[in-house]
Amino acid sequence: MKINCLSCGFGVLLDEAYDEYEGQVKCYVCGNLLEIKAMDGRLQSVRVCPAGNMSIYVFENQPQLSTSNE
Repeated sequence: MKINCLSCGFGVLLDEAYDEYEGQVKCYVCGNLLEIKAMDGRLQSVRVCPAGNMSIYVFENQPQLSTSNE
């Protein structure tokens, strides 16, 4: 499943472990937290988390950004 950050538009890839998930996802580009709800592998809702909400989940296997000029 792929969701786009509501702040910067970056596509965050989520594996099938998040097919039944309700919680937060962090954008790796802008650092914004999104609150998502997924059921049956489909995104039901997504919203920007309110300021001050400090629960952060880090997901592995995300594409890494390169800052080098190779």
